[in-house]
Amino acid sequence: MLKSLIILIRTIHRILKFDRMNKRETKIFQYKRLKKILAHAYKNIPLYQEKWDKAGFHPDQFRSLDDLSKIPITTKEDLRHLHVKSIIAKNNKNEHENLRLIGSSGSTGQKLVVASSESKWDYDVLLSSAHYINKRYNTNIHKALIMLDFGNRSIESSVERMLGLIPFISKRIKTISYKTKPAKIIEILKEYQPDTIYSYPSTMSLLCHYIEQNNIEVDELRYVVLTSEVIFKNLRRDIKSIFNATIIGGYGATEVGVIGYQYGDNDYFDLVSWKNIVEIENDKFLKGKHLHTLGTVLVTDLIGFTSPVIRYSGLGDLGKLIEPKRSGFPALSELHGRKSILLTSCGGAHLSPYSLTSYLQEIKSISRFQIVQSAQTTIDLNLEIHEGLKGDLPKSDKTKINAFFKKILGDKIVVKYHIVDKIKKDGSSHKTSVVISHLD
Repeated sequence: MLKSLIILIRTIHRILKFDRMNKRETKIFQYKRLKKILAHAYKNIPLYQEKWDKAGFHPDQFRSLDDLSKIPITTKEDLRHLHVKSIIAKNNKNEHENLRLIGSSGSTGQKLVVASSESKWDYDVLLSSAHYINKRYNTNIHKALIMLDFGNRSIESSVERMLGLIPFISKRIKTISYKTKPAKIIEILKEYQPDTIYSYPSTMSLLCHYIEQNNIEVDELRYVVLTSEVIFKNLRRDIKSIFNATIIGGYGATEVGVIGYQYGDNDYFDLVSWKNIVEIENDKFLKGKHLHTLGTVLVTDLIGFTSPVIRYSGLGDLGKLIEPKRSGFPALSELHGRKSILLTSCGGAHLSPYSLTSYLQEIKSISRFQIVQSAQTTIDLNLEIHEGLKGDLPKSDKTKINAFFKKILGDKIVVKYHIVDKIKKDGSSHKTSVVISHLD
């Protein structure tokens, strides 16, 4: 136990040291680290050796960050069709002691299991911690209620392991399941009196709805830290109205861990640039004229050597790279959600659902929504509506929605409305898909 505690403390200090690097130092670190990972992956992981040989790429061709585009892209299909042991480095030491198998949520429609070393795992757990967020954003998270999925093979499950190693922190953190009923959460909030909540947007949405529905008064919070799902405007509005809290959004994925954070009213995610290289597919790395171009997010993890993730497109997200004046470091803007759930217009063009989801957020009669494209000319809208509307949307709202959907998807589009008590979750996952397409 003492040895594990010492390792965690050393990792915390290393993380904070990396965070203090300037832009030039970070780029040098990225290059040296990736150069080492490429040589390691080519020598020890058949997936990369075979894929790169076929594409005519060799690690020796990587001489600067401008050569990133020479490296073949790794897809979710590459990982999903292999047994997890096939992407574990052949020279991995202490294989049975230091490996963790982590299951993804399947939010892109393709569930997979990846491997992580204990040291890589510790990095991601600590990068998710209140201690790190306090240091990065000069916040004051002191006492947190964590409502996440603590099942096996989830990064959240390691919170309890970390608390066991650092007893004085456990007095400042309480963990409960995201499945806890809103009424019980209210009891815990009153008894425990946290200043911060960690949770999923869908869990907070249910809690806010319950509080509003029952006219419950709750104490203010300093922060609400949300992860794993898109944070929509109506939820931001509800959290600020009910808790008067600053919202911190986390962006990450099972395959690579923590990628970045969105703080307060910022419309972009600050990237943890020493840990990941983030690109937009078909863009040259951070060349000014290619910034602000929407494309597929590619991520390279610079920490994991057990199962390296290199130029990975499997997150399925669309976004833009920008350089905020405040820091000059790259940031990720306009994260549009999963590419696998793009909608199709009446004319056959694939479209981001971003404009439609943004529009529906502004319809005050709608509490929650789900867009389902069942045919090229048919959209099913599953809606939770506010009480007092007598089981249906106002006719004026339907008229506006119909007109806007026709404007975006084409005049032949037909919108069907389904008012439900509660939109169904995705199987056994804690997530609820905002957009679903049944088209190929």
